[in-house]
Amino acid sequence: MHTEEDRGGNDDLSLSVGSLIMGVAKALVDLAYRVEVEIVARRPAQS
Repeated sequence: MHTEEDRGGNDDLSLSVGSLIMGVAKALVDLAYRVEVEIVARRPAQS
């Protein structure tokens, strides 16, 4: 049984799309983390 990596042809396209999705997901996680840190930093300590 052949996987996507084994076959030629659309490998570059699927690979770039996959890496693009991973990059976007990583950026969203990073952004969410920074926003959360910022909110925690601005929150009064005596909550």
